[in-house]
Amino acid sequence: MNIDSELETHLSTLRSQGFTCISNFTSKSHAFKLLESLPSSERVHDSSHSQFIYNLQNYNPSFYTTFTRSKLLSRILYDCLHDIWYQKVEPNYILRGLVARSSSSTPLKMHLDSFIPYKSKHIINLICILSLEPSNRSTGCTVVVPYTHLSGEWASQSSLESAIDINCQPGDLLLLDTRTWHGARVNISTSTRWSITATFSRWWIKQSYDMAMSAPDSLLRVLDQKEKSILGFCNRTPLDEYERINIQGGYELIPD
Repeated sequence: MNIDSELETHLSTLRSQGFTCISNFTSKSHAFKLLESLPSSERVHDSSHSQFIYNLQNYNPSFYTTFTRSKLLSRILYDCLHDIWYQKVEPNYILRGLVARSSSSTPLKMHLDSFIPYKSKHIINLICILSLEPSNRSTGCTVVVPYTHLSGEWASQSSLESAIDINCQPGDLLLLDTRTWHGARVNISTSTRWSITATFSRWWIKQSYDMAMSAPDSLLRVLDQKEKSILGFCNRTPLDEYERINIQGGYELIPD
């Protein structure tokens, strides 16, 4: 299948069902390298349902560029999140968050990540979950309820009964409209289930962190202008009207 056919297949599935899976998005060997590159245990934040490592882009650029340098994913993100009226940068979608997650002994409750349910053909956030280890019912895989992205309703906990398991191998990528009801099962295995979740958003959505200002030189040195823009440099909120009037900035806001 050529990239145009693959693009249309994934866009059609994403729009109709609220999610789509890209098998072999990256190689198993690259997924293993990313797994081996995860920061040490002192960077892991434990919650009741997960282990998290935040702001992966600041530890190793590959955690970020694995997503930004995929031609297929870039075209999907452009089609779903690019604002045609904001013409100073292209694309103008941004990274909202980049975390690693492993399921634990408590399930992740059914929820949505769009901030509010709404009915529309327009997507405002897209979650990209890259499996680094086998993800299945035993290891606490992601579960989704198809078609709920157009329900206009908050996620129901009883919907877990109709949720489907998303089984993935290392290197597979799950794309999820953030309105889609989803959660994760309990990890009953003796293994971890690490994945990387990159959330991309329309330019006007607030980022989880100020990624542009927290980016280390080791990251910025290897990024091109487009990747720096996606990191958030071009639409940071100005301090006041004397700094800048329009929140829609351009490449001139990216430091040399």
